[in-house]
Amino acid sequence: MTDKIHQFLRRTSWFTDRLTLAKFRNGLSAGFSYLLRRPYSSPYPLALKVDISPVCNLKCPVCVHAAPDGNALLEKQDFAVHRMSVEQFRSIVDQVRGKVSALSLYYLGDPYAHPKVDEMCGIARDANLNVHLSTNFSFRFTDERIRRIVDSGVSHLTVCVDGFSQETYSRTRINGRLDFVLSNLERVCKRRNELNRQF
Repeated sequence: MTDKIHQFLRRTSWFTDRLTLAKFRNGLSAGFSYLLRRPYSSPYPLALKVDISPVCNLKCPVCVHAAPDGNALLEKQDFAVHRMSVEQFRSIVDQVRGKVSALSLYYLGDPYAHPKVDEMCGIARDANLNVHLSTNFSFRFTDERIRRIVDSGVSHLTVCVDGFSQETYSRTRINGRLDFVLSNLERVCKRRNELNRQF
């Protein structure tokens, strides 16, 4: 039971951390619109998902980044050229500042494939927004890069670990390195604890 309470509180903090009266009012209005099943809604969402880049370093079999295998639609996609600029991101943040509680900076791609993700996290955090990233974390990060990640402003980090050995992990995370993931996680946790941060 204690674990369930902890999980609930951890997730609700995504919306309650840095809560302001304006965000609370917007959330209340969004909740009423949802409960009343209004076809049009004027409030902003509680959380906004922004795909800063569809690029990924892996080719997982259940993902759009898997080998096309004759799929004409996938073969035509050039993910490498699509990447949100810092200026575009700043414009979005300026529009939702003070209304939205959190930003998720991922969808099709891995956010750490974007070279400016740390700067974007900082922009969002400076705008009083919680920032959520979900990543395979299979990158060869230096200690300096780990420090930048923890200091960037990201408040919630989800890391996908799909096995406890390289053999099982690589069945799902094609081209991924479990040793990179575990090393990165260990160093992120160490840095977070050194700074005495909850998130």
